[in-house]
Amino acid sequence: MKKLFLLILYISSYSLFSETIVLFSPDDKPAQKLISYIKKTERSLSCAIYSFTHKKIARALIDAHKRGVTVEVVADGSGFDSQYTKLGLLEEHNIPLYIYSDVRENSRRKYDSIMHNKFIIIDNKKLWTGSFNWTNSADTSNQENIIITDDSEVIERYKEQFEILKLRSIQRESNKERELIEPSFISGITSILQKVKKSIIGS
Repeated sequence: MKKLFLLILYISSYSLFSETIVLFSPDDKPAQKLISYIKKTERSLSCAIYSFTHKKIARALIDAHKRGVTVEVVADGSGFDSQYTKLGLLEEHNIPLYIYSDVRENSRRKYDSIMHNKFIIIDNKKLWTGSFNWTNSADTSNQENIIITDDSEVIERYKEQFEILKLRSIQRESNKERELIEPSFISGITSILQKVKKSIIGS
Protein backbone atom coordinates (compact mmCIF):
# COMPACT_ATOMS: atom_id res chain seq x y z
CA MET A 1 0.00 0.00 0.00
CA LYS A 2 2.85 2.33 0.86
CA LYS A 3 4.56 1.62 -2.49
CA LEU A 4 1.34 2.34 -4.36
CA PHE A 5 0.96 5.63 -2.50
CA LEU A 6 4.52 6.66 -3.37
CA LEU A 7 3.97 5.75 -7.01
CA ILE A 8 0.80 7.85 -7.18
CA LEU A 9 2.61 10.71 -5.45
CA TYR A 10 5.48 10.48 -7.96
CA ILE A 11 3.16 10.47 -10.97
CA SER A 12 1.18 13.40 -9.56
CA SER A 13 4.30 15.48 -8.90
CA TYR A 14 5.64 14.62 -12.37
CA SER A 15 2.48 15.84 -14.06
CA LEU A 16 2.63 19.06 -12.04
CA PHE A 17 6.13 19.96 -13.19
CA SER A 18 6.15 18.60 -16.75
CA GLU A 19 3.95 19.97 -19.51
CA THR A 20 3.16 18.22 -22.79
CA ILE A 21 1.24 19.78 -25.67
CA VAL A 22 -0.06 17.88 -28.70
CA LEU A 23 -0.74 19.56 -32.06
CA PHE A 24 -2.06 18.29 -35.38
CA SER A 25 -1.84 19.86 -38.80
CA PRO A 26 -3.48 21.42 -40.58
CA ASP A 27 -6.03 21.95 -37.78
CA ASP A 28 -3.72 23.61 -35.24
CA LYS A 29 -1.61 25.74 -37.62
CA PRO A 30 1.70 24.39 -36.26
CA ALA A 31 4.00 26.66 -38.31
CA GLN A 32 2.52 29.72 -36.66
CA LYS A 33 3.05 28.19 -33.22
CA LEU A 34 6.61 27.11 -34.04
CA ILE A 35 7.48 30.63 -35.19
CA SER A 36 6.05 31.97 -31.93
CA TYR A 37 8.34 29.66 -29.94
CA ILE A 38 11.35 30.70 -32.03
CA LYS A 39 10.60 34.38 -31.48
CA LYS A 40 10.58 33.83 -27.71
CA THR A 41 13.88 31.92 -27.69
CA GLU A 42 16.61 33.55 -25.63
CA ARG A 43 19.71 31.35 -25.94
CA SER A 44 19.74 28.40 -28.33
CA LEU A 45 17.91 26.53 -31.06
CA SER A 46 19.10 23.05 -32.04
CA CYS A 47 17.24 21.99 -35.18
CA ALA A 48 17.14 18.66 -37.02
CA ILE A 49 14.90 18.73 -40.08
CA TYR A 50 14.40 16.57 -43.15
CA SER A 51 12.56 18.92 -45.52
CA PHE A 52 12.73 22.69 -45.09
CA THR A 53 10.95 24.98 -47.55
CA HIS A 54 8.88 27.19 -45.22
CA LYS A 55 10.11 30.77 -45.70
CA LYS A 56 8.56 32.24 -42.54
CA ILE A 57 10.18 29.60 -40.32
CA ALA A 58 13.51 30.28 -42.03
CA ARG A 59 13.07 34.01 -41.45
CA ALA A 60 12.28 33.41 -37.77
CA LEU A 61 15.52 31.40 -37.39
CA ILE A 62 17.51 34.12 -39.14
CA ASP A 63 16.02 36.81 -36.91
CA ALA A 64 16.85 34.73 -33.83
CA HIS A 65 20.43 34.33 -35.07
CA LYS A 66 20.71 38.09 -35.59
CA ARG A 67 19.64 38.85 -32.02
CA GLY A 68 22.34 36.56 -30.62
CA VAL A 69 20.58 33.21 -30.27
CA THR A 70 22.84 30.24 -31.07
CA VAL A 71 21.16 28.50 -34.01
CA GLU A 72 22.39 25.18 -35.39
CA VAL A 73 20.69 23.13 -38.09
CA VAL A 74 21.22 19.51 -39.10
CA ALA A 75 19.55 18.62 -42.41
CA ASP A 76 19.41 15.60 -44.65
CA GLY A 77 21.74 15.31 -47.63
CA SER A 78 18.76 15.68 -49.97
CA GLY A 79 17.92 19.05 -48.41
CA PHE A 80 19.41 21.05 -51.28
CA ASP A 81 17.63 19.00 -53.97
CA SER A 82 14.45 21.08 -53.81
CA GLN A 83 14.45 24.39 -55.67
CA TYR A 84 12.34 25.75 -52.80
CA THR A 85 14.71 24.77 -50.00
CA LYS A 86 15.46 27.45 -47.42
CA LEU A 87 18.76 25.88 -46.32
CA GLY A 88 20.66 28.16 -48.69
CA LEU A 89 18.96 31.17 -47.11
CA LEU A 90 20.21 30.08 -43.67
CA GLU A 91 23.67 29.59 -45.13
CA GLU A 92 23.66 33.10 -46.58
CA HIS A 93 23.11 34.43 -43.05
CA ASN A 94 25.97 32.36 -41.59
CA ILE A 95 23.82 29.98 -39.55
CA PRO A 96 25.85 26.80 -38.83
CA LEU A 97 24.51 24.13 -41.16
CA TYR A 98 25.34 20.43 -40.93
CA ILE A 99 24.48 18.16 -43.86
CA TYR A 100 23.96 14.55 -42.88
CA SER A 101 26.20 12.20 -44.83
CA ASP A 102 26.35 8.78 -43.22
CA VAL A 103 27.28 5.79 -45.36
CA ARG A 104 26.95 2.47 -43.59
CA GLU A 105 28.11 -0.93 -44.79
CA ASN A 106 26.52 -4.33 -44.36
CA SER A 107 27.70 -7.73 -45.58
CA ARG A 108 26.29 -7.34 -49.11
CA ARG A 109 26.31 -3.71 -50.14
CA LYS A 110 26.80 -0.11 -49.14
CA TYR A 111 23.79 2.14 -48.80
CA ASP A 112 23.04 5.69 -47.78
CA SER A 113 20.79 6.29 -44.80
CA ILE A 114 18.74 9.46 -44.42
CA MET A 115 18.33 11.98 -41.60
CA HIS A 116 14.56 11.81 -41.15
CA ASN A 117 14.23 13.62 -37.80
CA LYS A 118 12.02 16.67 -37.41
CA PHE A 119 12.72 18.28 -34.05
CA ILE A 120 13.94 21.46 -32.44
CA ILE A 121 15.32 21.95 -28.94
CA ILE A 122 14.47 25.42 -27.63
CA ASP A 123 16.75 26.97 -24.98
CA ASN A 124 17.50 23.40 -23.79
CA LYS A 125 14.17 23.65 -21.96
CA LYS A 126 11.55 22.72 -24.51
CA LEU A 127 11.35 20.11 -27.25
CA TRP A 128 9.25 20.22 -30.42
CA THR A 129 9.12 16.88 -32.27
CA GLY A 130 6.87 14.78 -34.49
CA SER A 131 6.16 14.08 -38.16
CA PHE A 132 5.96 17.76 -39.11
CA ASN A 133 8.40 18.85 -41.83
CA TRP A 134 8.99 22.58 -42.17
CA THR A 135 7.04 22.95 -45.39
CA ASN A 136 3.88 24.75 -46.45
CA SER A 137 2.17 21.49 -47.37
CA ALA A 138 2.90 20.00 -43.94
CA ASP A 139 1.39 23.10 -42.36
CA THR A 140 -1.68 23.60 -44.53
CA SER A 141 -2.71 20.22 -45.99
CA ASN A 142 -0.79 17.18 -44.74
CA GLN A 143 -2.00 15.24 -41.71
CA GLU A 144 0.91 15.67 -39.29
CA ASN A 145 1.50 15.44 -35.54
CA ILE A 146 3.65 17.42 -33.10
CA ILE A 147 4.48 16.87 -29.44
CA ILE A 148 5.90 19.75 -27.38
CA THR A 149 7.34 18.90 -23.99
CA ASP A 150 9.53 20.35 -21.27
CA ASP A 151 10.39 16.94 -19.80
CA SER A 152 14.07 17.37 -18.87
CA GLU A 153 14.96 13.68 -19.29
CA VAL A 154 13.47 13.53 -22.77
CA ILE A 155 15.18 16.79 -23.76
CA GLU A 156 18.53 15.51 -22.50
CA ARG A 157 18.21 12.43 -24.69
CA TYR A 158 17.42 14.58 -27.73
CA LYS A 159 20.39 16.87 -26.96
CA GLU A 160 22.69 13.85 -26.96
CA GLN A 161 21.26 12.65 -30.26
CA PHE A 162 21.63 16.08 -31.82
CA GLU A 163 25.36 16.02 -31.10
CA ILE A 164 25.56 12.52 -32.59
CA LEU A 165 23.82 13.76 -35.73
CA LYS A 166 26.35 16.59 -36.03
CA LEU A 167 29.18 14.05 -35.89
CA ARG A 168 27.50 12.09 -38.67
CA SER A 169 27.24 15.21 -40.80
CA ILE A 170 29.50 17.55 -42.75
CA GLN A 171 29.46 21.20 -41.71
CA ARG A 172 29.01 23.63 -44.57
CA GLU A 173 31.33 26.60 -44.83
CA SER A 174 29.71 29.88 -43.88
CA ASN A 175 29.86 32.95 -46.09
CA LYS A 176 32.23 34.55 -43.58
CA GLU A 177 34.65 31.63 -43.88
CA ARG A 178 34.50 31.82 -47.66
CA GLU A 179 35.20 35.56 -47.53
CA LEU A 180 38.30 34.86 -45.44
CA ILE A 181 39.51 31.86 -47.45
CA GLU A 182 38.90 32.98 -51.03
CA PRO A 183 40.92 36.25 -51.02
CA SER A 184 43.95 34.56 -49.44
CA PHE A 185 43.65 31.63 -51.87
CA ILE A 186 43.46 33.96 -54.88
CA SER A 187 46.36 36.02 -53.54
CA GLY A 188 48.45 32.87 -53.15
CA ILE A 189 47.69 31.69 -56.68
CA THR A 190 48.49 35.15 -58.06
CA SER A 191 51.83 35.17 -56.25
CA ILE A 192 52.75 31.75 -57.65
CA LEU A 193 51.81 32.78 -61.19
CA GLN A 194 53.93 35.93 -60.90
CA LYS A 195 56.94 33.88 -59.78
CA VAL A 196 56.46 31.42 -62.66
CA LYS A 197 56.18 34.33 -65.09
CA LYS A 198 59.39 35.91 -63.78
CA SER A 199 61.28 32.62 -64.01
CA ILE A 200 60.16 32.11 -67.61
CA ILE A 201 61.13 35.68 -68.57
CA GLY A 202 64.41 35.35 -66.71
CA SER A 203 65.35 32.18 -68.50
